Amino acid sequence: MSKTVSRKMGLKEGMRAFFQNAPASALRAMKLPELNTSQTLRGEFDYLHLFTTSQAEMDKVFPELMRHLKQTGM
Repeated sequence: MSKTVSRKMGLKEGMRAFFQNAPASALRAMKLPELNTSQTLRGEFDYLHLFTTSQAEMDKVFPELMRHLKQTGM
């Protein structure tokens, strides 16, 4: 049996996660485990995922996201 996308990415049940600009179809396709997700970027997270279509947006948003990533996060 093959692993789900979320498992390949290292996501585990109970992780605190933040998804920015995530299309609902992408989240469904990832077959996420039960996560502690937040709609706002506050506090520290075990997992951050940015969906973007441009390098300019990545350059602008990524530094702020990284400030919220736990030292052991991904």
